[in-house]
Amino acid sequence: MYTSSPVKLVLAFILLIAFRSQFPEVQYVHKLLSNKEEDTFSPEKLVLHLLTSHGVSEITANYITAQAKFESGYFNSTIYLENNNPFGMKLAKQRFTTASGTNRGHACYPSIHDAVKDFVLWMEYSGVPKDITNLEAYVNLLKQKGYFSSCDKHYLNTIREILSRSNGFVA
Repeated sequence: MYTSSPVKLVLAFILLIAFRSQFPEVQYVHKLLSNKEEDTFSPEKLVLHLLTSHGVSEITANYITAQAKFESGYFNSTIYLENNNPFGMKLAKQRFTTASGTNRGHACYPSIHDAVKDFVLWMEYSGVPKDITNLEAYVNLLKQKGYFSSCDKHYLNTIREILSRSNGFVA
């Protein structure tokens, strides 16, 4: 049976409303569709939304989203595009993971939601608080936990630059 576009949109909207509480991605799409202001999809807005839906404070979620922009080359890297991996995470070997395997030496995820959930699992496993309000303390903690091996000043300055371009908030 052929259905017109308006009918499909109404059905899609009904499904979004019915399932919005169960899936953070659906909550995000519902928010976009019901927003009265002009809003567009972006990977950073999705990552930010998913982080806060997993209990990460808004300030820390902005730090992490800026980190994802840095790690994924502004969401254009091969690892991000092929693996749904905005954080450049490797496959976890000593903790539970939502990764489905590896590709190019990095963890692969079925969805961005799974990647964000895995990053939050890494935070919990590593003892990284979900409510850090100081960027330098956050980056120093990442370095201590072995998240990155480059110079911490370079990492900090890059994250700071990304945040300053977006007035402190990435979304």
